[in-house]
Amino acid sequence: MKNAIKTYNMYHSIWDTLLFGLAAPIVIIIVHFFITLGLVEGATGITLCYTMIAEIFRDYFSFNGAYSSDSHNTILRSSFYGKRTFINGIMQEHARNFVHYVLVIGICSVITAFADHYDPYYIPIKVIVVLIAYTMNTLAVNVVRYFGTFTIYPIISTPFVILTIIPVAFLTALGIRFDALKLGIFMLAALVLGIIVTIISYLHASYSYDKSFLDVVSRRS
Repeated sequence: MKNAIKTYNMYHSIWDTLLFGLAAPIVIIIVHFFITLGLVEGATGITLCYTMIAEIFRDYFSFNGAYSSDSHNTILRSSFYGKRTFINGIMQEHARNFVHYVLVIGICSVITAFADHYDPYYIPIKVIVVLIAYTMNTLAVNVVRYFGTFTIYPIISTPFVILTIIPVAFLTALGIRFDALKLGIFMLAALVLGIIVTIISYLHASYSYDKSFLDVVSRRS
């Protein structure tokens, strides 16, 4: 546990944690509180949009350019445990990202319920929403980590945000209801897709770290 905390802190400063880990979620939840008074479950898509944008932008301050040929992980190449530290940092970030979505969507769902809009039908829907958001967020950061320029982040991340909002809006804002069997199929599909993307992300991190050595050699030659 101590090594996991050290690895996490190596990639995250106190300002990153306070700004994106605390302040941004609080603002998002407050916005959700006011929006949900009028839009009820439709507010989930808006809340998720804000959260996903904040999460992807947060990635810039920790892992920008991590997969590029000019990676800032040069110091790890000289360590025996460099690759393990790098991959652990990447996977811990994915785990933190998943927990972040669970907490934000969970708290916002409680707010919606207390606003006298409780509907048990949306409990499995919110599980699917979290899995979709996590999966698309993971795909997005695996692409943007090839770039170290902040202005490129919104350009590349926007399609991923849109691809997330479309199914979320379909599930929450349009008033369409599915039977238990279809909800189960959707949830299973979202879970399997999330697991597959997580595994691919792990393999991608390993490949990118190994490839960084080849990039160094090619530049020297």
